Amino acid sequence: MQSWETGRATPEARFYPAIISFLGYDPFPEPKTLAERIRNQRLIPGLTQAEAAKRIGVSEETILNWEKGKCEPLYKRRALLRFLEWKLSH
Repeated sequence: MQSWETGRATPEARFYPAIISFLGYDPFPEPKTLAERIRNQRLIPGLTQAEAAKRIGVSEETILNWEKGKCEPLYKRRALLRFLEWKLSH
């Protein structure tokens, strides 16, 4: 049994759209950092890090590092901004 409701597990990215649809709102905290915003905007439509990386044109490791706040986007900043804007409008 997955216990994401109690914080003992985290739902897979593919389940986020159904969770948000079922609840009628996004139950996750408002992102405060760029790293949190990247993760949030990836999970709302249910994308894995690999899928987001492919859409932006970077490696999965790059997405992981961005989401952990280990580094900031430099060379793909425009592609990332387009990704973030697309997620906000769709």
